[in-house]
Amino acid sequence: DGTLHVMNVGFSGPGFYLKNSTVDLVSADGFAHVDGTWIESSTITTLGNTDLNMGGSVVTNSYIGTFRLDGWGSPVAITYNEIGLLDVDRWRAGSNTLEYNDLSEIVWSRPSTSSQAVLNYNNIDSSEPTLLALTGSDGHERVDAANNYWGTAATAELVAGTTNITAIHDFWDDFNLVEVDFSGFRTSPVSSAGPAPRPSRRTARGGP
Repeated sequence: DGTLHVMNVGFSGPGFYLKNSTVDLVSADGFAHVDGTWIESSTITTLGNTDLNMGGSVVTNSYIGTFRLDGWGSPVAITYNEIGLLDVDRWRAGSNTLEYNDLSEIVWSRPSTSSQAVLNYNNIDSSEPTLLALTGSDGHERVDAANNYWGTAATAELVAGTTNITAIHDFWDDFNLVEVDFSGFRTSPVSSAGPAPRPSRRTARGGP
């Protein structure tokens, strides 16, 4: 328990292995490269004191309060987790995977700078006023957010054909941003998303 600090210098650095662990803070030096990291079946209050570049990494079946990620690093697979706040900069589609997670809130900066941001088959559902906030001007690709569940209120707006979804901050709130593709949105939660086994529902912001 406590803090895991990874020391590295330059544009590559060694990652770490966590399984069945409980950690308050994972932090990194330098350019925050933690390549080849494997996190499984763990509880982490804060993953990243700054955006972590996690090329060649896997994060799965874990509970994470706040996750700060540099999506330029690839490949990275983020699957079957419960995450409170996912704060991500950029994304490399085609090599990075964000699927089958329970998420409370996503803040995505420059989502299509390198290539189109993709998040599919997740539950993005919480009492947070904003479920997905895009920030920073970038390219012209849409964010591919197909086949996700967005909670009761946002789903009702989607079913009604509303263009500017209240809990989504995107092109319809700021024309400098890109649009979000909600095609195939779910009207009920993705049953296979989140950590398993799931003896009880946790609040992803850090604690039972």
